[in-house]
Amino acid sequence: MAKGNGPRDYRLLHLGSDLQYFAVKVKETDLSIGIDSRDYSDDLSILCYRETIKIRRQLEEYLIIHPQFKTSLIPIETLPEAPVTANQMAAAAAIAGVGPMAAVAGAIADHIGQMLRQYSQNVIVENGGDIYLATTRERIIAVYAGDSPFSYNIGIKIKPETTA
Repeated sequence: MAKGNGPRDYRLLHLGSDLQYFAVKVKETDLSIGIDSRDYSDDLSILCYRETIKIRRQLEEYLIIHPQFKTSLIPIETLPEAPVTANQMAAAAAIAGVGPMAAVAGAIADHIGQMLRQYSQNVIVENGGDIYLATTRERIIAVYAGDSPFSYNIGIKIKPETTA
């Protein structure tokens, strides 16, 4: 398999030939999105970009009024005015026993993925290794393990009935 030299080169390994992939980058958020090729449009790409800006803005504004949410390394409660994404992050952090910012990539991937389900049956949103997946067919997600010999040589088989 081809390997590149950059931090997101694993994205070169996307083999879902039935999917159209596109990128959305907003500050630190770097999404790789795949949807059914027949469902893709530039308008959907723009929608994802605008929604990512909106989610990030809500979180950034929330971090101003609740700075501990950004720095805590342990689960922390949200304030009543927390945006939905912050509440999702806090819930995931509580399950894992970590600070809520550990869940930011997954929460954004989940939000964008669920939004795209309105337009496509097959949706993959990857954000820094966190993945939202809704699929109508079996997929294999490759495991990257750094310099380990296991990198790019093992994967997780995902059956459609186990996805979003």
